[in-house]
Amino acid sequence: MFCGAPPAAASNLMGMRINDAGFEECYFKRQPITDADVDKAIAGMSASGCGAI
Repeated sequence: MFCGAPPAAASNLMGMRINDAGFEECYFKRQPITDADVDKAIAGMSASGCGAI
């Protein structure tokens, strides 16, 4: 199960990938640098429907 919401909320920071078990998962493409990045990262994590970040 995946929702895809975190990358939609923070596309410059988060993405989707297939893990070693063959499941899609969210991940951070890069760490937040600015305060705006931190706000987007929090929005992305808050948007998660699965709580699996």
